[in-house]
Amino acid sequence: MTALVGESGGGKSTLANLLVHYYDVTGGSIKIGGQDIRRMSIEALTFTPWSAMEANNELCKGKTLLVSSHRLNTIRGADQILVVSDVQIAQPGTSQELMSQDGIYRNFVTMLESSKGWNRRSQP
Repeated sequence: MTALVGESGGGKSTLANLLVHYYDVTGGSIKIGGQDIRRMSIEALTFTPWSAMEANNELCKGKTLLVSSHRLNTIRGADQILVVSDVQIAQPGTSQELMSQDGIYRNFVTMLESSKGWNRRSQP
């Protein structure tokens, strides 16, 4: 499973749409396993929206899953995390690797963990 992480407007959805051929690559290239995605069929580029509960589903085995999430439990369990910023992959790695670096991912996790004790009250 590959998790896309980044701020709103950073390019996560654009990247996902490029991967499933919803948009065409017009400059540069996107490669998976060294192969340009423009030469891959949509069947080879399985993109499956899913919830954390479906992660162990038989349908997901043997497929590449692309997840965009703000839930740490989902992100931390990913085989690979791609931190997207300004429509570029700013940091690739596992959660452990990214936490050892000073960067966007560690700042994101630190912010989320520090806000765990906060409760949002509804306005009267």
